[in-house]
Amino acid sequence: MKIVFLLLFFTLPLSARSLFVKTQGDSRNASVILIHGSPGTSETFARLFSVPSLDHFYLQAPDRPGYGKSHPGHSVTSLSDQARLVAESMDHTSVIVGYSYGGAVAVKLALLYPEKVKALILLAPALNPELEKLKWWQSPAYISIIRNLLPSDARVSMEESIALPSFLHELALNEIKVPVVYVQGLKDKTVSLKTADYVKEHFTGTHVSFHLMENIDHHLPEKIPALIAGLIEEQI
Repeated sequence: MKIVFLLLFFTLPLSARSLFVKTQGDSRNASVILIHGSPGTSETFARLFSVPSLDHFYLQAPDRPGYGKSHPGHSVTSLSDQARLVAESMDHTSVIVGYSYGGAVAVKLALLYPEKVKALILLAPALNPELEKLKWWQSPAYISIIRNLLPSDARVSMEESIALPSFLHELALNEIKVPVVYVQGLKDKTVSLKTADYVKEHFTGTHVSFHLMENIDHHLPEKIPALIAGLIEEQI
């Protein structure tokens, strides 16, 4: 018997969207874009905003579509569309920090708008399409009636997760030319540590520096804000 899953997402036309962006600093200063994971909001980077050494940068952290103050509950599952929305909020070439799912958005941004990206800092990025597939026990998420019982941010996150692997397969990672910094905690249980090997194999057009942190889990913006700030300063 064939089982058919009904995939019904709550979406808005891209033209109807704009992103809320939390900012700090003088817009004339060197620009840093901070892209949160799934689920999440700009507040993911609250501790990073508090690092004194970043006071002389212009920090911008958008609420990605569907979260926080950016049309909550209405998902945008396309990485291209998400990258376009972030790009539309940018006034300057920037260092892009992408965390978890936000790492995939950051990479797509660098591919579509290379003139806007000075460097990529990828914090435990969700990039390997085989490793980002939903597990068998998550299969009920494919049924819209079940997803709709979830809180809105959890539902948006699940819809992003369902669509993510197919979009990851489309990423031409060898075409990334800007410097890339990869950071992950060795106790990460959310993004597989095998992702680092995937990045080594596929980012062939640029130099990637790796920082694998002992005794650190997936929550990098919370756990190591000072180290992330130092990596940002090195790329400005």
